[in-house]
Amino acid sequence: MFNMSGKKFFLLGFVIVLLIAIPLTVYLAQKQQEVRSHAAPNTTLSFQQTSPPAGSPVTVNNTVSLDLYLDPHNGANLVSFLSLSIRYDPQYLGSPVFTPDTADSLLIPGVSATPVIDQTNGLIQENFAVAGSAALGGTQGVSSKIMLGSFSFTAIATTSAGTPTQITFDGTKAYSTNPTDPSSQNVFLASSSTPASIVIVEAASATPPVSASPTVAGAGPVCQSFTADRTASGNAPFDIAFTATGNDSNATISKVTFNFGDGPTQDVTQSGGIGTNSVSVQIAHTYHNPGSYTASAIFTDSNNAVSAVGTCTLPVTVFAASTGTTGGTGGSGSGTGSVSAGLSPTQTTEATQTQPTNIQNTTTVTPGPNGKILGVGAMGAVLSILGATLFFGL
Repeated sequence: MFNMSGKKFFLLGFVIVLLIAIPLTVYLAQKQQEVRSHAAPNTTLSFQQTSPPAGSPVTVNNTVSLDLYLDPHNGANLVSFLSLSIRYDPQYLGSPVFTPDTADSLLIPGVSATPVIDQTNGLIQENFAVAGSAALGGTQGVSSKIMLGSFSFTAIATTSAGTPTQITFDGTKAYSTNPTDPSSQNVFLASSSTPASIVIVEAASATPPVSASPTVAGAGPVCQSFTADRTASGNAPFDIAFTATGNDSNATISKVTFNFGDGPTQDVTQSGGIGTNSVSVQIAHTYHNPGSYTASAIFTDSNNAVSAVGTCTLPVTVFAASTGTTGGTGGSGSGTGSVSAGLSPTQTTEATQTQPTNIQNTTTVTPGPNGKILGVGAMGAVLSILGATLFFGL
């Protein structure tokens, strides 16, 4: 039977405790290191746009102002040194001006208040340190959110629609001790530091107020009349002359443009008063083809103003060429005479009907040439008989 003494029992318990305690200690140490490594890089840098207000675009040739803040995460970190490196796009932003905030910030520029600016590559570099931090052995630093200063950029070009230009923290580092001592460097800057996004737009052009132009009575040429020298209809070829009359109270009339409706227009730049403010221009035209046309005239003055289109027009009708004309010659030799050429057969019949003998209602028909000859003959016969009677009576 197995017999265990007290000393052996104690030794066994000690070995069991060691087997449990050593892995547990290693595990807790790893967890603590992991917590520290996860908690350490949470110091952030951020920009806050102040002019124009945050979220508003900036116009070309105007300035955008950005305040730079450092936040050590409510005391979780103690920042005593900052190596600042800022990138911007020189295509859109000009060389910036930096104004440090020495009143509220324990961090001050390490060398001068003017950062090193490389406009060609869009790079800003500057070191900040707590005053006296090196003398104090890095035991003091910034533990609460502070403003380091302000940057002012001049917008020089518009950004693409919906794609702002950014200002980022490229290579910036924050330390809790003097960075010149490699063994004591501790980087706290979080990767979530917030860049600035700037939208640049074209400056709005100032639109002058639209004022009503004063109305000038009779401004520009006016066509007063458009007439023809005859009835505007006839058989082709049809010759006609048009006369256009107009005036201009503010300038002289330089030409009259005639449109006959059957082909190219024709300009008249001389005669008819051209060169004065009142003209009356005549022009002849021949229509060779039958059809319906609209002739018109437009006046142009020395200011290149023209009269209203459609105010001076005249319709013209041209018929087909005539095949012959019926003459007004006599009829069959009757004493009733003939009717003028061009009447229809019906009209001729009605004109030759015998009228009642009542003198008041009798229609006189002009005798034709044959009727005149018969009348003279009868009169001669009567005179011959009377002469013979007197001759034999005497």
